[in-house]
Amino acid sequence: MYYSELISSYLEGDEGSFHILCKKIQPMLYNYINSIVKDSEAAKDYCQDVLIKVFLKIKSGKYLDNGRFMSWLLTIARNMVGDDFRKQNKYHFYSFDENDNISFNNLSCENSFDDLSDNVNYKLLYTTLSPNQRHIIYLRYFRELSYKDIAKAMSININTALGINRYAVVKMRKQYYKLYG
Repeated sequence: MYYSELISSYLEGDEGSFHILCKKIQPMLYNYINSIVKDSEAAKDYCQDVLIKVFLKIKSGKYLDNGRFMSWLLTIARNMVGDDFRKQNKYHFYSFDENDNISFNNLSCENSFDDLSDNVNYKLLYTTLSPNQRHIIYLRYFRELSYKDIAKAMSININTALGINRYAVVKMRKQYYKLYG
Protein backbone atom coordinates (compact mmCIF):
# COMPACT_ATOMS: atom_id res chain seq x y z
CA MET A 1 0.00 0.00 0.00
CA TYR A 2 1.18 3.50 -0.77
CA TYR A 3 1.04 6.37 1.68
CA SER A 4 -2.07 7.97 0.20
CA GLU A 5 -3.94 4.63 0.34
CA LEU A 6 -2.94 4.13 3.98
CA ILE A 7 -4.06 7.65 4.86
CA SER A 8 -7.38 7.22 3.06
CA SER A 9 -7.92 3.89 4.79
CA TYR A 10 -7.13 5.47 8.15
CA LEU A 11 -9.56 8.35 7.54
CA GLU A 12 -12.25 5.78 6.72
CA GLY A 13 -11.84 4.31 10.20
CA ASP A 14 -9.10 1.67 9.86
CA GLU A 15 -6.85 2.48 12.86
CA GLY A 16 -4.39 -0.21 11.79
CA SER A 17 -3.59 1.75 8.64
CA PHE A 18 -1.97 4.51 10.62
CA HIS A 19 0.06 1.94 12.55
CA ILE A 20 1.28 0.46 9.25
CA LEU A 21 2.03 3.97 7.97
CA CYS A 22 4.08 4.72 11.06
CA LYS A 23 6.01 1.45 10.74
CA LYS A 24 6.84 2.32 7.11
CA ILE A 25 7.95 5.89 7.66
CA GLN A 26 9.51 5.74 11.13
CA PRO A 27 12.95 4.35 10.14
CA MET A 28 13.42 6.89 7.36
CA LEU A 29 12.07 9.73 9.51
CA TYR A 30 14.39 8.74 12.37
CA ASN A 31 17.43 8.61 10.05
CA TYR A 32 16.54 11.98 8.55
CA ILE A 33 16.15 13.66 11.95
CA ASN A 34 19.25 11.93 13.35
CA SER A 35 21.29 13.25 10.42
CA ILE A 36 20.28 16.75 11.52
CA VAL A 37 20.55 16.53 15.31
CA LYS A 38 23.28 13.86 15.53
CA ASP A 39 21.84 12.58 18.80
CA SER A 40 20.02 9.26 18.87
CA GLU A 41 17.82 10.00 21.87
CA ALA A 42 16.87 13.46 20.64
CA ALA A 43 16.10 12.00 17.21
CA LYS A 44 13.74 9.46 18.80
CA ASP A 45 11.97 12.23 20.70
CA TYR A 46 11.64 14.42 17.61
CA CYS A 47 10.44 11.44 15.59
CA GLN A 48 7.69 10.78 18.10
CA ASP A 49 6.71 14.47 18.18
CA VAL A 50 6.57 14.63 14.39
CA LEU A 51 4.41 11.50 14.19
CA ILE A 52 2.00 12.96 16.74
CA LYS A 53 1.83 16.21 14.79
CA VAL A 54 1.23 14.30 11.53
CA PHE A 55 -1.45 12.19 13.21
CA LEU A 56 -3.25 15.29 14.48
CA LYS A 57 -3.05 17.05 11.12
CA ILE A 58 -4.36 14.03 9.22
CA LYS A 59 -7.08 13.44 11.80
CA SER A 60 -8.23 17.09 11.65
CA GLY A 61 -8.34 17.05 7.84
CA LYS A 62 -5.51 19.55 7.40
CA TYR A 63 -3.53 17.19 5.20
CA LEU A 64 -4.40 17.46 1.51
CA ASP A 65 -3.28 14.39 -0.37
CA ASN A 66 -1.39 15.57 -3.42
CA GLY A 67 0.99 12.63 -3.69
CA ARG A 68 3.76 14.35 -1.77
CA PHE A 69 3.33 12.85 1.67
CA MET A 70 7.03 12.20 2.33
CA SER A 71 8.12 15.72 1.41
CA TRP A 72 5.32 17.08 3.64
CA LEU A 73 6.42 14.81 6.49
CA LEU A 74 10.10 15.73 6.15
CA THR A 75 9.24 19.42 5.98
CA ILE A 76 7.34 19.11 9.27
CA ALA A 77 10.33 17.30 10.79
CA ARG A 78 12.85 19.87 9.53
CA ASN A 79 10.73 22.79 10.71
CA MET A 80 10.13 21.24 14.12
CA VAL A 81 13.84 20.58 14.68
CA GLY A 82 14.79 24.03 13.35
CA ASP A 83 12.23 25.79 15.55
CA ASP A 84 13.49 23.93 18.58
CA PHE A 85 17.12 24.76 17.78
CA ARG A 86 16.26 28.43 17.40
CA LYS A 87 14.49 28.42 20.77
CA GLN A 88 17.39 26.66 22.48
CA ASN A 89 20.06 28.81 20.84
CA LYS A 90 18.44 32.20 21.23
CA TYR A 91 21.17 33.12 23.70
CA HIS A 92 23.66 30.69 22.23
CA PHE A 93 26.77 32.82 22.42
CA TYR A 94 26.59 33.83 26.06
CA SER A 95 24.52 32.20 28.71
CA PHE A 96 23.04 34.43 31.34
CA ASP A 97 21.64 33.21 34.62
CA GLU A 98 19.65 35.55 36.82
CA ASN A 99 21.29 33.95 39.85
CA ASP A 100 24.87 34.46 38.67
CA ASN A 101 27.12 36.02 41.25
CA ILE A 102 28.23 39.07 39.32
CA SER A 103 31.19 40.93 40.70
CA PHE A 104 30.70 44.67 40.49
CA ASN A 105 34.24 45.36 41.70
CA ASN A 106 35.81 45.56 38.25
CA LEU A 107 32.81 46.96 36.45
CA SER A 108 33.85 48.38 33.09
CA CYS A 109 30.95 50.82 32.83
CA GLU A 110 32.30 53.69 34.91
CA ASN A 111 32.17 55.92 31.82
CA SER A 112 28.42 55.40 31.60
CA PHE A 113 28.02 56.21 35.27
CA ASP A 114 30.61 58.98 35.68
CA ASP A 115 28.20 61.18 37.57
CA LEU A 116 27.56 58.50 40.20
CA SER A 117 29.73 58.33 43.30
CA ASP A 118 32.27 55.57 43.83
CA ASN A 119 30.40 53.95 46.72
CA VAL A 120 27.31 53.13 44.67
CA ASN A 121 25.72 49.76 45.28
CA TYR A 122 25.57 48.74 41.60
CA LYS A 123 24.05 45.39 42.48
CA LEU A 124 21.01 47.08 44.00
CA LEU A 125 20.60 49.27 40.92
CA TYR A 126 21.12 46.26 38.65
CA THR A 127 18.32 44.30 40.31
CA THR A 128 15.80 47.03 39.46
CA LEU A 129 16.20 46.30 35.74
CA SER A 130 14.05 43.97 33.66
CA PRO A 131 15.61 40.61 32.69
CA ASN A 132 16.22 41.86 29.14
CA GLN A 133 17.92 45.01 30.40
CA ARG A 134 20.04 43.02 32.87
CA HIS A 135 21.10 40.68 30.11
CA ILE A 136 22.24 43.53 27.87
CA ILE A 137 24.00 45.31 30.76
CA TYR A 138 25.68 42.00 31.59
CA LEU A 139 26.84 41.42 28.03
CA ARG A 140 27.92 45.02 27.48
CA TYR A 141 29.68 45.88 30.72
CA PHE A 142 30.65 42.57 32.27
CA ARG A 143 31.46 40.60 29.11
CA GLU A 144 32.51 43.79 27.29
CA LEU A 145 30.80 42.88 24.03
CA SER A 146 30.11 45.30 21.22
CA TYR A 147 26.51 46.20 20.46
CA LYS A 148 26.84 44.26 17.22
CA ASP A 149 27.81 41.12 19.14
CA ILE A 150 25.03 41.67 21.68
CA ALA A 151 22.49 42.01 18.87
CA LYS A 152 23.76 38.80 17.31
CA ALA A 153 23.78 36.90 20.62
CA MET A 154 20.25 37.96 21.48
CA SER A 155 18.86 37.77 17.92
CA ILE A 156 17.77 41.39 17.98
CA ASN A 157 18.47 44.47 15.91
CA ILE A 158 21.57 46.46 16.87
CA ASN A 159 19.45 49.58 17.40
CA THR A 160 17.24 47.62 19.78
CA ALA A 161 20.31 46.59 21.78
CA LEU A 162 21.47 50.22 21.89
CA GLY A 163 18.03 51.40 22.99
CA ILE A 164 17.61 48.78 25.69
CA ASN A 165 21.08 49.59 27.05
CA ARG A 166 20.33 53.32 27.03
CA TYR A 167 17.03 52.85 28.88
CA ALA A 168 18.70 50.53 31.39
CA VAL A 169 21.43 53.08 32.15
CA VAL A 170 18.80 55.84 32.47
CA LYS A 171 16.74 53.63 34.77
CA MET A 172 19.78 52.88 36.93
CA ARG A 173 20.60 56.61 37.15
CA LYS A 174 17.03 57.47 38.16
CA GLN A 175 17.11 54.74 40.79
CA TYR A 176 20.47 56.04 42.03
CA TYR A 177 19.15 59.58 42.46
CA LYS A 178 16.04 58.23 44.16
CA LEU A 179 18.12 56.21 46.65
CA TYR A 180 21.18 58.42 47.15
CA GLY A 181 19.67 61.82 46.36
